[in-house]
Amino acid sequence: MSPRPSILYVITSFGHGGAQKNMLELAARARDSGGFKVAAVALKDGGIYEERFRAAGIETETLGLADGWPRAALTLPSAFAGLVGAAERVSADIIHSFLFQANILGRFAARLTRAKNISSVRVMEREKKAALAVSRFTGFLVDEMTVNSDNLLEFARSTEGLPAEKIKLIRNYVGTKNACSRDRSSRRRFGFSDGDFVVAAVGRLSRQKGFEYLVDAVSLIKDDIPRIRVVIVGDGELKRRLDGKIISAGLSGRVILAGESRDPSDIISSANLVAIPSLWEGFPNVALEAVAAGVPVVATDACALDGFLDGDFIVAAADAVALAHKILEIERDPAAARRSVESSAFRLPDYTSEDIFENYFKIYRALLGES
Repeated sequence: MSPRPSILYVITSFGHGGAQKNMLELAARARDSGGFKVAAVALKDGGIYEERFRAAGIETETLGLADGWPRAALTLPSAFAGLVGAAERVSADIIHSFLFQANILGRFAARLTRAKNISSVRVMEREKKAALAVSRFTGFLVDEMTVNSDNLLEFARSTEGLPAEKIKLIRNYVGTKNACSRDRSSRRRFGFSDGDFVVAAVGRLSRQKGFEYLVDAVSLIKDDIPRIRVVIVGDGELKRRLDGKIISAGLSGRVILAGESRDPSDIISSANLVAIPSLWEGFPNVALEAVAAGVPVVATDACALDGFLDGDFIVAAADAVALAHKILEIERDPAAARRSVESSAFRLPDYTSEDIFENYFKIYRALLGES
C-alpha cells in the first residue's frame, strides 16, 4: 500500500478569523475523508485556533515571525527556515497556504522542498499595491490558486498574472452546526436588555475592518436610537485608538470592545444586526454565520458580498453617514430586515455543501497525478 500523501497547511496566524476556521475544517476533512496526512503551521505566534488544531489531533507549530518593521525582517529568516523544516519533517507533497504572508513564503518553501503549492487568496488587497506586486512577481511558483467569492475571482484574474484556469473559485463553508438559533442570553453579559437594539461586529481591530466608521455611524444616530448598543468582538493594534474614539464620542457603555472570543456565535445570534464595515475583504465568514442564525447583515461594498446580500443592505466603504442611515432604516423597518435574511438564506446551500471539500480534494489529487 502506498503511503498517504501529506499536506502542510500554512497560515499567517492562528488568531481568530474566517480563514483559520476554514483551514481547520478543511484540514480535518482532508485527513478524515480525503485520505491525506495533514499538519499545520502558523508563521506568527499562536492564537485561539492553535489550540483548536491541536484538539482536532492535527500536528501544529508556530514559527515566531514578529509583527512590524524591523522585528519582522529580523525574524523572517528563522520563520522561513522553520517552514522549510516543517515541510521536510512531514514530507509534504503539497503546501497549501492561506493569507498573503503565508502564501508568499509557502511558494518559496514549496519550490525548495519540491512540493506542489496552492495559494488561497482571501482578501482583495486593493490598497496594498506593494503586496499585489509581490504576489504577481512570485506567481510563477504557484501551481494552483483558490479564491472564495466571485468578486475575488475577477479581482485575482485581473491582478495575479496567472492563467485563468489556475485560479479556482471554492466558496467558504459554514456547517449546519454553526447555524445557532436566535439566542439573546449573551446580552445579559454586557448589561443589555431585551429591548435594546444590539449591533454586533466581529474582526481584528485593524484598519482593514473599518470599525472606526461604525463608531462614527453610531455617534450620528445615538439620539435617533437611544437604545442602540454595539459589541465589537476582536483584538488588535487599534484597540487603544478605538477606545479613545468611543470615549470622546460619549459612547462609553453603548459601544463595547469585547476582546477576542473563543466562539462569537452567541453574540452574533443575540444581535438585532451584524455590521461589517470593512475597507477591504474577500468574503467574510461572519456574514454566513449571521444569516444562518437569522440575523440581518449590513456590509460595505468592499466585502465581496454581492449576490449573497441584497443590494439594499450594502453601503459604500469608509462612509459613516451611509452606514448610519442604513442602521437607522433597519431599526425602523424590522420586516425589511427579516426579508433580507430570508433572501440570503436561500443562498446558504452554496456554502453548506460537502462538495466544497471535495473540490479541494480534486485539486490535490490532480496536482499529485491521481485520478
